[in-house]
Amino acid sequence: MKHLILTAALVAGTSAVAEDGLSWGGELDAKYKVDAETLTMTLEPDVTYTRGASALTVGMDIPVWNSASTDSFVLLDSLDAGSQPDLDIEVTHQLRDNLELSLGTAWDLNRQAREEITLGVSFSF
Repeated sequence: MKHLILTAALVAGTSAVAEDGLSWGGELDAKYKVDAETLTMTLEPDVTYTRGASALTVGMDIPVWNSASTDSFVLLDSLDAGSQPDLDIEVTHQLRDNLELSLGTAWDLNRQAREEITLGVSFSF
């Protein structure tokens, strides 16, 4: 729960852009399903520590609005036990300008357990 409050507070701050160091930001993502006539909104705050070509990012997806729910405003439901979002953790390393390696996982705040570990390679052209 402390992680959720800390991450949400960090979104309110201004992003500190630097070559190396700490930066934070976020995104508010809204989606409307036309056929189902439902609107969902998700807050996606994250904190990144960059050192050289490597970066550690910690974030989470926090539901804000769900028109299909009994109470449409669901942001505060994230504080309830059993409804907390996962804490996403990813380490990336820029091997070359067009080649990035990544290692990621998530921490389930409800079960107090680690999720699946994901290894990735991204090649851009």
